Amino acid sequence: MENQTQNKPLLIIGSAKSGKTRLALNLMSAFKSPKMLSGRRTKDLRSPFFFSSLNESTDMVVIDDVRGDVALNIFEDINGQIKVEPQSKPSFCINPQVIVICDSDYSDKSMLEAATYTRRYNVLDMDSVSDFDLCCNIVLNQIKTL
Repeated sequence: MENQTQNKPLLIIGSAKSGKTRLALNLMSAFKSPKMLSGRRTKDLRSPFFFSSLNESTDMVVIDDVRGDVALNIFEDINGQIKVEPQSKPSFCINPQVIVICDSDYSDKSMLEAATYTRRYNVLDMDSVSDFDLCCNIVLNQIKTL
C-alpha cells in the first residue's frame, strides 16, 4: 500500500516576477505524476469538476495564480485529501502534495501568515528569498515524501 500521509500544503506568495511559478515548476520535476491547474477563474475553483483532470497516480497538484482570499478557501475544501470527480466516471480520492500560488495582487500577507491558517499549511514568501536554488532545495527536502 502506498504512503497515505498528507504533507502540509504549501502556499507560495510574493510579488510579480518573484519566482513563484518557477519554483513550483522546479518542484514538480521531482515528482512522478504532477499536475498544474490554473486558479485564475474563481468560478472554476468552485466546480466539482475542477480536479477532474487528475488521476489516481497524481502525486503533486499545483494551482497557479489564485487570489489570496480564495487560496484560504482551497485549503478548507481540500481538508487532507482531494476528491476527484471525473465526468461520467466514478469519483475517487487522492492525497497529493498541494501547492497553491497566490497571484501578485494579493497584499494582505498578514492574513495568509496568521497562525490560524499556518497550522494547516506552510507559507513561503518569495519576496524574502535571496538564493533561489537554495530555496528550491530546502523546500523540496521539506515536502518530498519517500
